Amino acid sequence: MRRGVPARSHAVVRLEAGIVVVLICILIGVAIDRIMVVRFAAEQRALERTLLNLRTALTLELAGRLTRGERLPDLDGANAMAILSRHAGSPPNYRGEFAPDAAPVEPGTWYFDTANRLLVYRVLYLERGLGGSSHAATLRFRVTLGFDDDNGNGRFDSGEGLSGVRLEAIDGFGRSDTRGAEGVRRP
Repeated sequence: MRRGVPARSHAVVRLEAGIVVVLICILIGVAIDRIMVVRFAAEQRALERTLLNLRTALTLELAGRLTRGERLPDLDGANAMAILSRHAGSPPNYRGEFAPDAAPVEPGTWYFDTANRLLVYRVLYLERGLGGSSHAATLRFRVTLGFDDDNGNGRFDSGEGLSGVRLEAIDGFGRSDTRGAEGVRRP
């Protein structure tokens, strides 16, 4: 008579071990997917917070210029990060001002495109596609003045109605934002 575990028991143990390995693989796959969802959501929240800070700094800059009687047209195409830096400091992932061919390429960074006068964000998690576009590698924003162009010259002139300063999304992320110093009239 042979001592030990019957051959049938070995097969059951192998089957159980195989099932455990498959379950562990499934759990790891689900965990990785959930981690990526959380990372994407964190990037999106950080982007939204940065945009809110930029818009607030632009509104403060506009209000300050209005009270000091300074020129407003200079805000059109301005570097919003430079303005934020003066009011509250720029985020740690802002790399500075660059020509398009010398711009940093690492994902998750901001820079100002000096040739096109655009603030650019390089998306970190492309697979989820910030702004609903899975093809967007960059998000671009432009600072513009909203005003009533009463004389049709395309420039803000004294006496024209000012509707605010805007940080407009050029592509890839939501709508343009028109929040600012609404309905201000410059003497």
